[in-house]
Amino acid sequence: MGDTALKHLAIGIDLGATKIAAALVDRQGVVVENRRSATGARDGPADVVERIADIACDLLNGSPAPVTGIGIGTPGYVDPVSGIVTNAVNLGWDTVGLVDELRRCLSSRTNKHLPIWAENDANVMALGEYHYGSAQHCGNFVHVCIGSGLGSGIIVDPIAGGSGDDSQCIHQRNTGGKCDGQGTAKARDGRLFQNTADNG
Repeated sequence: MGDTALKHLAIGIDLGATKIAAALVDRQGVVVENRRSATGARDGPADVVERIADIACDLLNGSPAPVTGIGIGTPGYVDPVSGIVTNAVNLGWDTVGLVDELRRCLSSRTNKHLPIWAENDANVMALGEYHYGSAQHCGNFVHVCIGSGLGSGIIVDPIAGGSGDDSQCIHQRNTGGKCDGQGTAKARDGRLFQNTADNG
């Protein structure tokens, strides 16, 4: 990897129901370093944020070049301006100020004040495929994510479906076809989420 690429590094974090995966990447999407940890969602949001901060600090301390920012993909509905996550059912979160809490944790451990950005994980995955993956030449597409939860990200050339709108069929009923953001992962009324997502 050339010196030019190393001048622009960022940390990407995938917050899942069972694991936290993070990577130090360059502007071309090449992974320089990566880390992984159990989420421990049952311990509550504060402990999860501390684990995210642990991983981020580890990558920051070992980075071969300055890090320009941190991006987080998280379950639930995300306000990308405030960084507040709501209705992240597979994390057991109602309303969590993810970005502010992580910024607080990092500022108490380092003297760095990096920009932190959060977005729904399905939207982030769709953007990743659009810029670096198999959808680079697709103007319009839907990216469906099936794991501990079920989500979708929609790219309509070149805009990603926004948080909290009907592009995120996280609780889509398999009988009605309309997104329902009021349900939970434990509901037993035929939701697509319940029928396809993993129990993790």
